[in-house]
Amino acid sequence: MIQLNGFWPVFAAGGAGFVLLEMIQVASWRKTGKWAHNYQSPGYWITAVCLFVVSGCGAAFNGTEQVTVIKAIQLGISAPALFAGFASASEARRKHNANKAGFMAARETLSPWQRLVAMRAW
Repeated sequence: MIQLNGFWPVFAAGGAGFVLLEMIQVASWRKTGKWAHNYQSPGYWITAVCLFVVSGCGAAFNGTEQVTVIKAIQLGISAPALFAGFASASEARRKHNANKAGFMAARETLSPWQRLVAMRAW
């Protein structure tokens, strides 16, 4: 197994994981004809560069000494998914808190018995 030592080699291998993932996505876009439109958009390129950096940093944050190439590539592939998961979780939490505030306001108009039942259902 090839071992990587240092920040930049691990960062590059993590970024290569993102490039591999992007190549698979481009192959699926070519079938639909969507790839030409996406590559002309500056927003696509900005997002791609940011995700490359996130992938490389995600692999490097795991460790920079005696890291196998496969492990760094796997971390690079999973880093954008983790980042997207955190973003969607914060959106879901924001919606949940907004819902909870509405529930708490509506709860004030209930009788004590109705409040108790509502608290147990919550």
